Amino acid sequence: KILVHDTTDHLSLGYTDCEVEVFGGSDYEVSYSLNRENRRKLLEILEAENLTGSLAEMISAYFGEKLEKVSFTGFCDEHGIAYKLFTWIS
Repeated sequence: KILVHDTTDHLSLGYTDCEVEVFGGSDYEVSYSLNRENRRKLLEILEAENLTGSLAEMISAYFGEKLEKVSFTGFCDEHGIAYKLFTWIS
């Protein structure tokens, strides 16, 4: 499930996947951080797709419950949305 912390100034979102087979059963965490301007860009694009609800609900509806890294980063790169990415493997 996507974890989202959203304020008007900052958006943090990400997920944790446990026992990832490709990493030999390790846990894997991904998180993104968007500043106010890039949060606004993301919101506007999702609203243009006729999505409604909270930003967290729109993100889940558009990207799915797992928020695949390639899909989200590709989307952001395509739309000029800057983000900071953090990944961790245990």
